[in-house]
Amino acid sequence: MYQKLIIGVLLIAVVFIIYYGERNFGKYEASSSAIKETQETQEATEVTEETREPVTFSEKLEAGEAVTVVFLGDSVTEQNKTTNSQPNHVGKMQEWFDENYPDQVQVINAGVSGNSITQMKDRLSTDVLAFNPDLVIVSAGLNDAVGTSKIPVEEFKESYAFLVNELQKSGETEVIVRTPNLTLNPSLNNQMVPYLEATKTLAQEENVKLFDFYETMASDMAEKNIKHIELMQDIIHPDEDGQEYIFQTLKAYMEKEVMEK
Repeated sequence: MYQKLIIGVLLIAVVFIIYYGERNFGKYEASSSAIKETQETQEATEVTEETREPVTFSEKLEAGEAVTVVFLGDSVTEQNKTTNSQPNHVGKMQEWFDENYPDQVQVINAGVSGNSITQMKDRLSTDVLAFNPDLVIVSAGLNDAVGTSKIPVEEFKESYAFLVNELQKSGETEVIVRTPNLTLNPSLNNQMVPYLEATKTLAQEENVKLFDFYETMASDMAEKNIKHIELMQDIIHPDEDGQEYIFQTLKAYMEKEVMEK
């Protein structure tokens, strides 16, 4: 009797071990399968990241690819006599790129004195798109609001939107729109306000980057005791120091908003 009892207990124990052993083995298999799937997913992601072609301007720079930057604008962009034969902010950007990314970056100066956004739009194909740019920095609004090529703000908005859309068609060109500098005439600055607002709205609607140089300059003069007159060649145009200021603020913007270090 005692022996039968022991045998019965042993049988129950064996059944118990087999039952729970199978359950744990199933859990182990499921766990192993999940771990394997996770590892395979991670490996596939790593391979994808390693093989994905650089897309953004910053990625292309970091990958060592050759890129082209075009500055489209008016007399403030154009290399001219206002800088006392020194490189303006466009030339200084080329020097900065050469120092940090040797033999990688071609900078095109497509600034033409007196141009409004309408005139920039008309020469977009030959002066900008012909170079297949990776990045285009557009500066408009000064002549549109107060220059000899003055145009209504509605025309400014329409032409600017058309220009940005044309730049974005290829899907490979990044765009930065830049507001102009303050002038030394408060009345002229007031005339620019609707054009500044139109530029900001455009940046939001077209999903492009905005370098609000006008606001940056106004804030710096108020907070850093920068004397406006010391940056200007005349009422409208920055001089050599003013161009250096544009370069420094643009470089800081690029490093923060565009480049990936």
